[in-house]
Amino acid sequence: MDSAKAAIQDYAKTIDGPLNYGINVIRSKADKGIEDYVCHGEWVKDEQAARVYTGGRVTSDTWPAIGMYCSDPKG
Repeated sequence: MDSAKAAIQDYAKTIDGPLNYGINVIRSKADKGIEDYVCHGEWVKDEQAARVYTGGRVTSDTWPAIGMYCSDPKG
């Protein structure tokens, strides 16, 4: 799980442009459904984008920010 979170954080550093971006870590290319993700990151550019795109789920003292949701249903 920690490596999936680190992968999301690393990828988020490359995001430039959108206000909101979803990042999924999956176990294999065969796993494509939302129920197959190991971790999902919700990257938002700023507080206003967080309110609009995530309904306020993502909060932070600094921006951009990432909300992490890791359940690893096949874990």
